[in-house]
Order: sequence, then structure tokens, then C-alpha cells
Amino acid sequence: MSEFKRFISRTWKNAKKDIKAEANQQFKIDFEGHQIVVQSTFDCTTLVVDDEVIDEKYRPTKLGKLRLSETVKGQKDGLDVKAKVGGTTTLDCTFYINGKKMIKQKREIQIYAWKHRTKIIPFLIEMYEKNGSFENVVLPDDDYYFLEDDERLAPGEYCDRLFSLEEQGYEDTFAKRLVKKVDWLLEKPADKTRNDIYEAVMDDDFPEYAFAFKEQLAQLEVDEDALYKEAKWFMEHAAHRYVVDFALLLLGRTTVKKDLETLRVIGRHEEFTAFVAAAIIGHGAEANEILFDNMKHTKNYGRRAALILLNEPITEEMQQWLLYDIPLTSDLDVVTVAMIAQKSSLATALKADVVSEALFERATAILVPLVVIEELAELYDELPDALLDYVRHAKTHITSYEQVHPLAKMALSFAEYDWEEVFESST
Repeated sequence: MSEFKRFISRTWKNAKKDIKAEANQQFKIDFEGHQIVVQSTFDCTTLVVDDEVIDEKYRPTKLGKLRLSETVKGQKDGLDVKAKVGGTTTLDCTFYINGKKMIKQKREIQIYAWKHRTKIIPFLIEMYEKNGSFENVVLPDDDYYFLEDDERLAPGEYCDRLFSLEEQGYEDTFAKRLVKKVDWLLEKPADKTRNDIYEAVMDDDFPEYAFAFKEQLAQLEVDEDALYKEAKWFMEHAAHRYVVDFALLLLGRTTVKKDLETLRVIGRHEEFTAFVAAAIIGHGAEANEILFDNMKHTKNYGRRAALILLNEPITEEMQQWLLYDIPLTSDLDVVTVAMIAQKSSLATALKADVVSEALFERATAILVPLVVIEELAELYDELPDALLDYVRHAKTHITSYEQVHPLAKMALSFAEYDWEEVFESST
């Protein structure tokens, strides 16, 4: 299926679901000890008197579903009941009993993208309290973003776009439009504006310009109390993952202290770790501890995002965990490995006169991937010093042929570069 056909199919599927949910309305009156209920759905209208179905009108065809009105009627216990349901911008139900018009009830038809869908943050909190983790937890908006046969993205896989240095050319423009909408919302709060913003950020292109939006929002003069109120509105109403991301960025522009424990839980889901990190970065040691917690409770894209955004102050506990405990799997990219080396203060640890076997083994696992790329000095400017000290410790710790292999691999890489220039650039 082409991307365009996929988009049309997904849009139509979601529109039908929202219309069906909004069409599901109930009208109820009491008359002389009898309860009369009319249940209106996208497919049928039902008249119920005292818990007994009296009449039902089905609309089995697509054309029938477009009918603007429906009448149901019947008799029970001497009551002649009729109800007429219809409308366009509102859904009206007029009750007639024994030929007499009794009452007309109205329901305003409002098709909001979030209205009839599961709210994500309450869902996450409930799942975590129930299971103690997010393993195998599928977000409730999966059916919105994916068709049945679509290949799902791994949680947080958009991080590659989030941290990419490649620009599409529209990021600043989209971010500027969104900041203007937020500014207008703060000036004149209204549900219409909130819904306009919601629909703007719910699509899967939001991560492309999310950080540009964050930077521009930081320059906007705002009433932090008003912005916090709007951030909480979006957090409470978000039924789509990218709206949660947007809400987190709004929250990060204000204060996060009142919501740190909520952010701790949200950030443990890899889909949201990067945006929790973006929200709390720069909010001090307590917020940084939340980010460290998220790093330990995630594995893939979430851990990578938390590591990249982990900011000062980096405590000794954090350094020791990065130095000795963070898993160093073969699929780690060099940027992540460089971040581990830098934020664990590996070079400083290797300056000791004597290092443990455990530290030497970890240093081997960290340094080998870093010597095979040309941009090594830019990724990790302490690499030359770390390598010199590593070779010094190798004289003590290498006692078998197998242990020589990593050193030989480094030597082969060394031959390809002008190391004098690299070492000079690092001093």
C-alpha cells in the first residue's frame, strides 16, 4: 500500500471510530413511575421502557447511516410512547407520550480527537501500579497510528529523528506557528484553541520539530502559572502519544517539582523517556535523579535518550553505574558509547596508578568501538588521554592471547588516522 493510500485508510478508519463514539448518546425521562430511555448509536436507535426494549430501528446500509432523523415508538402498560431523534450540529430527542409532546432534550455534537479515547497518562500510571513495569504494555493509541498490517515502531524509535542533525527545512516554521498558538491560548484560553493545538501536534511529524519548538518556547515571555495550567490540561486529556510529548515540553517550561513522581513513571516507558528528559533538564539535582532513574529502568531508545540528555550535576553514584553497570551490548551505536565514556569520567578513572580488572575490562569494551570512526575526537575529546592510560594499564592486565585482540584492533585503527593532529586538537 502506498503512503498516500495508507494515510487515507488510516484517516477514514479513525474518523469512523470518532463519529461512532460521538453518535452513541442516551436520552432518559421519568413519567408517572415509568422510566423511558432512548439509546442512539451509529447503527441503530432503541426505545426502552422500564428496562424492556419496545422498538428498535437499525440502519444496516451506509446510506441509511446518513439519515438525519429516526423515530421509535411502542406501547407498554397503557403508555403510548414515541421518540424522534435527529439533528446535525446537535442530536435532539423529542419525547411524545399518549400523543402529547413532553420534552425535547439536546446533546451538542463535538467530535474531538481525544474525547472518546483512553487517556494515556492515567493509563500509564494504572499499568505501572498494576504490573511494576511497562514490559509488553501496548499504548492505547496504537490503533490510531497503525493499520492492522503496519509494522510497528519500537517504543521511542523516533529518537533518531529527535536527535538528528539533519534538518528537513520546515522545523523552525512549524515550531514558530505552534508557539504563536500557545501564546494565543495563554492570552485567551478557550477549548477551541486547545483543540486546534491538539490536532496540530497529534500527528507523527511532531518529533521532527519538537526541539525547535522547545527552543522557541523558552524565548517566549509567559505567565508560568497559566502555562502550567495548560500543560496539565494537555496531560490530562492526551489520548495520543505525541500530545503527551507536547504537554511534557509545556510542563518543562514551567516548574516540574510538583510532578516529579508522575514524570518518573512516565519516563520509565521508552516512548516518553526522551521528552521527560527534555522537560526536566536544567531543573536541578532532584530532576536529574529522575532522569537517572529512567535510564536504569529503560533498555533501548529510552536509555539512549536519557543518557544523551543527562546533565550536570552527575553524581558519583551515576558515574559508577555508567562505569560498571550499564549494559555494553554489541548493538550500541558509537554516540551512545561516547556518552558513556564521557559521563562516567572514564578518562579520569584510568589516570589512577592502578586499576581493577573490572575497570580494565569495561574500558576495553568502551574504547574499542570509539577508535573506528573519524569523528572520535569530537564525540569524546578525552579519548587520546584515555587511550594512553589504557595502554599503560594493559601492560599489567593483559595476560593471555585473547586479551591482545582488542589492543590489536585499536592498533589497526590507529594506522588510518593522523594521530598527531588528533592529540594536538585534544590539548
